[in-house]
Amino acid sequence: MKTLHCVYNNGRFADQYTLDLEGFMSPHEFTATINTFNTAAWHYPPPLPFGTGYLHIYLFCIAFTVLASVITAIHYTHHISLILALPFSFLTICMIVIGWRRRQRNRVKE
Repeated sequence: MKTLHCVYNNGRFADQYTLDLEGFMSPHEFTATINTFNTAAWHYPPPLPFGTGYLHIYLFCIAFTVLASVITAIHYTHHISLILALPFSFLTICMIVIGWRRRQRNRVKE
């Protein structure tokens, strides 16, 4: 079994035939397979990476704000069990979003 690494760039997979495939796959078969992959990628593009743009900065700011709010609330109210519900709900929402993104990414790989 051969493994081939095709780079996905600008919405297309690289379609350069290499000599490593000689005897395993003809250039015509390789081109047909890559065209099938490109058609599938055109119809169902992979999701953008999770850390694109300023998203990671926003998430850091939100996490810092939540942490500072929880520390301040615990300091002034001393109701630890009630206040700790906020970070755990934030953690649960983050886990749901990460699971949803992984599911989307795995759906594209199938």
